[in-house]
Amino acid sequence: MKKIISTLIICAIVTTTLFAFDFSIGVGQIFEQSFRNGTWVEGSIAYPDPEGEKTIAVKMYDGFRKSSNGLNVFFDTKYAVLDISYARAYVSGVWEGAPLVLGALPTEDGTVLAGKMDHLSFSLLGKYPMDMGAFTVFPLLGMNYNYVLTFDDIWGNEYLKDVPDHETADLSQLGILGGLGADYNLSDSWFLRGQALFNLRFPSKMANDAADQVEELSGWSADNTLGMAYRLSLGLGYKF
Repeated sequence: MKKIISTLIICAIVTTTLFAFDFSIGVGQIFEQSFRNGTWVEGSIAYPDPEGEKTIAVKMYDGFRKSSNGLNVFFDTKYAVLDISYARAYVSGVWEGAPLVLGALPTEDGTVLAGKMDHLSFSLLGKYPMDMGAFTVFPLLGMNYNYVLTFDDIWGNEYLKDVPDHETADLSQLGILGGLGADYNLSDSWFLRGQALFNLRFPSKMANDAADQVEELSGWSADNTLGMAYRLSLGLGYKF
């Protein structure tokens, strides 16, 4: 975690040094909805039968989706943005086929209420500003790292407390982030910023390890999906 923060701080210093003539900082509110973070599992289960043991083919998807609300701070130069946010997410487990989540509470739409998650998000994005008078519009593209701080179930228990060789941070994900942003100038120094971004997230260490364990079972296979998320933000910035 310390290495990640140090690296991003160095990136911020470098970019602000390169473009110090056009530097701004701001704070804002974010909302994020993520989905398709999960694993497809295929295999077969043996069961007794009067005519002898038989097997049934099984194909199921086990994953989660989450809704996050939080605050962000951004450090902006002409062609680059460093964004750091903190958010609380409410997480629901999702399955298709047989459920893999045990001890969870089913909801009306077939999901399970899993718990809540606190996470920090670090994004380093390139941007290309286009001046349109009172507005400045810019496409954004770069990398994002979503670092999970806590993940508790609905009873307040730490999810991975009793999982050997794993910790909450193993749920963290690296991703590709891109979209559009726009600034509205309130004055020569103050501006409003809105952004709409889409995030593709690679499987976490926890997901990869779980898939590897399934692969060790004879006749079973597992494939992790790319996580997806959309993120909306609105903030207030100041130009130096």
